Amino acid sequence: MVDFVGREAELRALGAALAAACPRVLLVEGAAGAGKTALLDRFVAGATTRVVRVNGELSERAVALGVVDQLLRRAGSGSVLLDVLCAEPTVLVVDDAQWVDAESLDALVFALRRLVAEPVLTIVCARPGAPLAGLARLFDTRLALTPFTQAEVRALTGLPDGAARRLWEHTGGLPGPVTALAHAVPADPESPLPAPPATLAEAACALRACDADTRALVEAAAVLGSGCRLADAAALAHTEHEEGLSPSMFAGPAEQTETGAEPAGVAKTAAAKSKEGLSLFRNGDRALVALEAAAEAGLVVAGRARGLPVVVFDPPMVAAAVLAQVGPARVAALHRHAAARVEDEAVALHHLAAAAAGPDDALARRLDDFARHRRERPDAASALLAASRLSTTAAEREDRLLRAVDWMLLAGEVAWARVHAEDVARCAVSARRESILGQLAVAGDRVREAGDRLAVAWERCDPDLEPEVAATIAHRNAFLALVHLKDTEVADWAQRALRLAPHDRLSVEWTATLALALWRQGRREDAYATLERAMVKDRERDAQLTGMRAWLKMAGGDVGQRTRDDLAAAAETELKLGALEIGVVHLNVLVRAHFAAGAWDDATTVAERAIALGSELEDVSARVFVWWAAELVPGARGDWTTLDALAARAESEPTDAPDRVLAVGVARALKHHPRGDAPPVLEALEPVANLTPNGAIDEPGFWPWQHLYADALIACGRLADADRFLARHETLAAARDHHPATARLAISRGRLESANGDRDAAECAFTQAVELTEPLDRPYELAHARLALGQFLRRERRRRSAADLMLSARETFAALNAAPAVARCDRELGASGLRPYRREDVGALTPQEITVAELVASGHSNREVATDLQLSVKTVEVHLTRIYAKLGISSRGQLASRL
Repeated sequence: MVDFVGREAELRALGAALAAACPRVLLVEGAAGAGKTALLDRFVAGATTRVVRVNGELSERAVALGVVDQLLRRAGSGSVLLDVLCAEPTVLVVDDAQWVDAESLDALVFALRRLVAEPVLTIVCARPGAPLAGLARLFDTRLALTPFTQAEVRALTGLPDGAARRLWEHTGGLPGPVTALAHAVPADPESPLPAPPATLAEAACALRACDADTRALVEAAAVLGSGCRLADAAALAHTEHEEGLSPSMFAGPAEQTETGAEPAGVAKTAAAKSKEGLSLFRNGDRALVALEAAAEAGLVVAGRARGLPVVVFDPPMVAAAVLAQVGPARVAALHRHAAARVEDEAVALHHLAAAAAGPDDALARRLDDFARHRRERPDAASALLAASRLSTTAAEREDRLLRAVDWMLLAGEVAWARVHAEDVARCAVSARRESILGQLAVAGDRVREAGDRLAVAWERCDPDLEPEVAATIAHRNAFLALVHLKDTEVADWAQRALRLAPHDRLSVEWTATLALALWRQGRREDAYATLERAMVKDRERDAQLTGMRAWLKMAGGDVGQRTRDDLAAAAETELKLGALEIGVVHLNVLVRAHFAAGAWDDATTVAERAIALGSELEDVSARVFVWWAAELVPGARGDWTTLDALAARAESEPTDAPDRVLAVGVARALKHHPRGDAPPVLEALEPVANLTPNGAIDEPGFWPWQHLYADALIACGRLADADRFLARHETLAAARDHHPATARLAISRGRLESANGDRDAAECAFTQAVELTEPLDRPYELAHARLALGQFLRRERRRRSAADLMLSARETFAALNAAPAVARCDRELGASGLRPYRREDVGALTPQEITVAELVASGHSNREVATDLQLSVKTVEVHLTRIYAKLGISSRGQLASRL
């Protein structure tokens, strides 16, 4: 945990006010816990002038001139306020100004209004809406402190993404509560977060001041959850009080006197008053009055949803503070009554489980039955976990626990599953237990252990007695083979799972895996037919099947609107049902489709969502998909900061399995390729090339790495290696009739033939790339093909044709905001002499020499310039010699200064 993050803009504003060296009055405004004091601590720590700090205190608000007395004592010079302020350059900090006494406020206003040129910076910190009287008219600047973002919470606390998100949501991003609770975030996502001490104290004070109607409404709403309908909270409060369970009958901390004892007779009197008042909850107006009172007390926010009033706890930690004031018997009673009133079965069972005081076989069976039929995977896991806790026998507890953790893993909730890993390990050895421990291993960075565990699981399972368990183990072995890029084994295991349990609700996932393996083995029609046969026209059930079909179509070159719509719909359904891992993977496939189709803003939006979700994934194989797909738009637009940050996330991933080596290698290559930096691209993709030949890697369109590697080989002068590599992949792309892949490889082939001096072959390859890409809905790739052909034609002195192609390419690049490609077009057009060069003082340089000079001045090596302009290194050296002579310089540094 670090001491301070963020607030750069606020610190700059404070620094500018201090540097002005004249009277300034600033207001720093923020809710309790917003970090006002921390901001001032940070600021004054670097101040070199005198700092005088005073603060208001609620208990001293009635003490006349109390804060002025503080100021005079702490300044230590003089007894006249104005004289003290003018004595030397001063930063005066008034913290918690909402509690400063009125007389001190008046005195401060009087003194500050009389400052003319004295270097006095006054910083007033207060909560929103604080009564600051005349002081409010003196503010030169108002700084409103907003809550921290989720990223800032993560940076402040050092918590993992999932835990940081929970803490951010719970505290509303307020830095004070975030800091207070940073070490109290439970590992189990089902365990509630507590309220920080300050919020507990404020809630207790507010509840004590509320009448019985208001308090009962707030407590009922806290049990139902933030955002519940007012009518539901009022009905729960009324029902609960009809049975005589008043707040004071189950007194919590808020009702206790300072000695901890309840005065005799108070409970009975309060109960009678509560029942009398709460009977009026039958009247909607009474509930609205109670809601208004609760809002005025700062306990809730009155909102509206679908035209009806709702009760909101903002932030949610206030609800935790409220429940902390209520005794356990009353909380249990509220949960029981809530279960009888809600319509959603999952919510009702949640309330019943929360109300249970111990093992309950009947309720455990209800929860178990619910889990068997629930499509939402996290809900099934949660129900089985509750059922396990309520089971009366060890065998039932273990069975339900194992099935609960199984559903956590199937939902992609690996972090949640890890919380229970030790309990799973303590269960009796069984096929399911070994299967779960194996999946936990493969989700992390222990792939070898996963193989051993899953082998034992398969040996121990009995397909005749437990076909569903055996099928699950078979599919986990398929997934392990997928991680190792062994598609033949993937298909064998997936087919085995389908034979064992063809009607299991997970069979759609097994079918999708089978189709993926078949497609990557070149059996495309079989893959599509497998998916079609399994569909039953149920949108939710078929989501993974339609998502996989769209994925394979995208990999095959189809990035049309229907394919993208199918990907988006599948991802939404999968995320809704809790299939987090495959949902995130499909989001990243959608990013690739949007990018190829030229919908870059859509690609960016989807990538941001995938990053947010993927950051919380603990399954490495799913998470590594996030980074390289998200790199596409930043790389093409020259957003190096974002690109490098994403590449850094990718490079931090483990590479203990072939699919991870591949994903990380592509991410590293995509960091350098847009910059034209060939050696790092080659270094990034060599480990990938070493895994080939392998259909899972080589199949055109699935992993976009082949053209990157070929271009890097050519740029690094490894022409023979490039020829052998291209020949193999050109043959495969042609056999699959994959036009986008063939076109990308044709550009590389053109560059290779140009480097070899075969102009006819080069022109043929470049022309083929353009002709193949023109019918496709891939504007960025078409522009690149036209630019490559235009570059070649310019060097063949066919400038008019070259210019037409390059101007068309530039128009597309500019529309996409692809800045690096636009700059490259401009260099080529400048070199052709068709556009005037804008820089001054370049002597008698030719257009081609200007282009070479620009690249060299920007830090490119001679080889990199040669690659970029498709010249030989010797030609670049000749150009550079002439440039030096014409400009009267002798070094690259002088050239950079001159240009």
